[in-house]
Amino acid sequence: MTDKLKLKDLRKQGYRFVGNHSAIKVCLWCKKSIKGEDVCYKDKFYGIKSHRCIQMTPALGFCTHRCEFCWRDISWTEKKFEGLVDDPKNIVDGCIKEHVEYIQGLGGIDVDEKKFSEAKRPNQFAISLSGLSILLPIDTG
Repeated sequence: MTDKLKLKDLRKQGYRFVGNHSAIKVCLWCKKSIKGEDVCYKDKFYGIKSHRCIQMTPALGFCTHRCEFCWRDISWTEKKFEGLVDDPKNIVDGCIKEHVEYIQGLGGIDVDEKKFSEAKRPNQFAISLSGLSILLPIDTG
């Protein structure tokens, strides 16, 4: 996927890696919701509970667009997907596992206990972390 220094930097930023090309990062709105502080627009407008949503990408390190306005650091990304493609079930299960493990550290006296409990059973994915997920090869076999 990328070099060890970049992976170390991303982990320090809160990324957790799943398989060969996927990752999660608990978003600000999930954390705020667990603390009972605020929720994202998806919660306000569509009823998608921020504390039950996983921010993820199935294509960490791959993006063809190179948009000038992108706020992500794309200097290390590849323009074409290369490597082994993980099974979708393993991606989903791995993302849930990493997300739940990460949020364990958010528990404590300043959380909404009901939301914290519900957050351990995520039911939504926001595929918006980084990369371009349509780059993954499709197995038509």
